[in-house]
Amino acid sequence: LKLCLGLLPARHANIMDRSTKIEVVACPGGLEDDEEAQKSWTSRPDHPVSRGCLGRIFTPALLQGRLRQHTWWHRLYHPGSQIICNAAMAFMFLIIGIVLLTASGGVNEIAVSYSATGTHTITVEEAWQGPVYLYYELDGFHANLRSMVSVRDKEIFGSMGECGDVTTLGAAAKMLGGNDTALFNPLGVQSGMQPSSELRPCGAIAASMFLDSAELSGEEGPVPISFDVASEEDRRFASKHFGLDKDGNAIFLPTRTPSWLGTSQDVFTRYIIWMRTRVSSQFRNILGVIDGGLPKGEYTVEITRADPHWQLWDVKRALVFSTASTFGGKNSFLGIGFVVMAAVYGVMSVLFLVVYAKARRAAYCVAHGD
Repeated sequence: LKLCLGLLPARHANIMDRSTKIEVVACPGGLEDDEEAQKSWTSRPDHPVSRGCLGRIFTPALLQGRLRQHTWWHRLYHPGSQIICNAAMAFMFLIIGIVLLTASGGVNEIAVSYSATGTHTITVEEAWQGPVYLYYELDGFHANLRSMVSVRDKEIFGSMGECGDVTTLGAAAKMLGGNDTALFNPLGVQSGMQPSSELRPCGAIAASMFLDSAELSGEEGPVPISFDVASEEDRRFASKHFGLDKDGNAIFLPTRTPSWLGTSQDVFTRYIIWMRTRVSSQFRNILGVIDGGLPKGEYTVEITRADPHWQLWDVKRALVFSTASTFGGKNSFLGIGFVVMAAVYGVMSVLFLVVYAKARRAAYCVAHGD
């Protein structure tokens, strides 16, 4: 059975009717095999379909009507409007990208890579205005994997955490490269704590906390570094879980057991920052800040502690001295991303312009018979 396939003219449609119509229109007798007769019949004004006799048609009533010509949003879909929008987006993204790249280029940064204790020399060619931030950078530590993120103390992180196998000081020492009889002693734990003592906070992430330390000296002597970089929210978090007993020893408040973190405020700050989930295996964490800046000259960086388990795990370490701009540290990724998007929008605007020009040319030729 041959039927006529097409769409109803717009004047026959009801734009408010959103139902789908199924219309079956039979070809007049004798036209099934005569293409010329079909074309003549389908060109008639009262013909209910727009294209030849092919079969069953599904005509959504909404698609049959005309859009109102005087609505503001209708003009947004005009080719000229799309060309303007793409060009404007390209210009805006280009400006943002240039600003971000310029700001990133104005950030000073010096990285000191190391694998063991020792002395390193750095040179500041121009005076750095304070504050100067000190970061530690780890490359190759996959702490963002689910198997690592989930191994955290449930007394702190609730149902999403569990201690796993690292529940004692001995287990932590074994994980870090020691053994269960000779405690690796990652933090100089309180006297009286044994390898069998409960590890609080527990878990592999906590036990592997970065504890390397360094000192900075200039031509005029030691440079003071403030390690008090915790925010007020971090302090409130620490006060809920850590405290001191009557003898002044550090305890883990949820279980009232000794804490291996000790009583140092710097250690608490490091723990709070360390427990934040990383986005990749290469990351930086804030370690300290030099408020007075760094005058021009040579400086000596002395690594006073370098835990060997990072080398056993094949993790690269570095200390990074850096200034900051309004948009943060030295990072050209966002600037490059905005420039790339500006290029994409620019190409799209040119393509739209070419297509629009060809369409206008074709319409002109049809209208004037060229």
